Amino acid sequence: MKYFLLLLSSLFAIANLQAQCTDVYASATYGLSHSKRALKADNADHQVYYAERALKALKKTRELNSACGCTQAEDPVYNGIESLLKAAEPKDWDMGRHYTQKAIADIEILLTALDICSSENTGTPEQKPVTQKSKEELDQQLAIRDQAEKSLDSMQRSIEDISGLLGCESALEVFQKRTSRSLEELESESVEETLNFYKNLLQRLQKESASSLSRCTPSP
Repeated sequence: MKYFLLLLSSLFAIANLQAQCTDVYASATYGLSHSKRALKADNADHQVYYAERALKALKKTRELNSACGCTQAEDPVYNGIESLLKAAEPKDWDMGRHYTQKAIADIEILLTALDICSSENTGTPEQKPVTQKSKEELDQQLAIRDQAEKSLDSMQRSIEDISGLLGCESALEVFQKRTSRSLEELESESVEETLNFYKNLLQRLQKESASSLSRCTPSP
């Protein structure tokens, strides 16, 4: 039972972290999209407008990252905010474009840092030899499946909200790949295998949906 609690707490931690970091990535992506629109603006007013929207998104990113805990993202998000503060109140259009370009570079570094953080959070408890299936083991697997499905539902709702803001349907298509574990599959695998299945599924969907969001352009 002690080992099961360790496994389940590990899944909780992974799921919670993935959901929080998904929000960070999505918010940073929103900031990047607005920064690109600011750079493409054909007049100073539009450049400032989109720079301000990007700045708001990046401030939200900094706030969300306090829960995600990605220390590598702290410097680039700070740099991005500083660049966008200047882009939102430029001396002239050329300076606004200059700081917008700098902000885009800062946010791209930020997204890379978040990718690194996501790939580093892959640890699992040391596996133990699998013995004959017992009712207790199956109950443990069912508990893991139930919690993982709830976490996946939460992640999907978060992506749906961000997708609605961006007008981006492609990110939702990622969840068509979502799978679950049947009772027969649970009976034929170990507790560790069930945990690893859901851990890998959570990480894959988070990464693919974030990548899809990064290719979207927000609605005006």
